[in-house]
Amino acid sequence: MLDISSNALAILAATLASVIYGSIWYGALAKQWMSAARISESEAAISPFKALLIFVCQFITATGIAALLVSLSINTIEQALFIAFAVWLGFVLSVMTINYSFQKAPKALLIIDSGHWLGVLLLQAVIFVFASSL
Repeated sequence: MLDISSNALAILAATLASVIYGSIWYGALAKQWMSAARISESEAAISPFKALLIFVCQFITATGIAALLVSLSINTIEQALFIAFAVWLGFVLSVMTINYSFQKAPKALLIIDSGHWLGVLLLQAVIFVFASSL
């Protein structure tokens, strides 16, 4: 069972890093993402509620990855990267592909959004394993 108290700082670090990563990812791809998502710059603006939602959801994701890594006794960066990639491929990309297909979303949106989640999962897994080893 995941001991949140002993891993809380690692989970928090992974959460913060993934929020920063998302800001950089979507900042760099803002025009392409807004075009693919068919939204305006004002619609893409982040309100305080959206910022809180992003943080809470990233915290949930970081906690989930941490729980999985602990449950599988993952303690190396290589193993963590493999598990994060497998989670992304098996659960994130596959589900997003189905949803985006039925929503008739552009492939560019799937590539941008799923690329973001791949980066998030890889980053969170590496940070969790690294921080837990300190």
